[in-house]
Amino acid sequence: MKNISNELLEKYNVEKYVEGNPDYSEKSFWMVLLQNTDHVFAKLFEGFIDTMTGDGVNVGNMVKFFKEVKTEYADVMEARKTAREEINRIEGETTNG
Repeated sequence: MKNISNELLEKYNVEKYVEGNPDYSEKSFWMVLLQNTDHVFAKLFEGFIDTMTGDGVNVGNMVKFFKEVKTEYADVMEARKTAREEINRIEGETTNG
């Protein structure tokens, strides 16, 4: 699907949903991708809280934390952005069409 690697789809079990679901739709595909990656950002937020409540907290720590997250999870962030755009497109076609 649209610039999303097979590796990412497999890692977050999106392909397994698609393979066996008779109710599959393009919108449900994108919804599953978002649902199956939600936990990544919940985990990151917990890490952010730990980072920001520790001793010696400063802006540098915060910037470092977010740069590391952006680097490590760039593919997931981009996939989620694409999913939201595609859901908006599909919903727009439904309401306009």
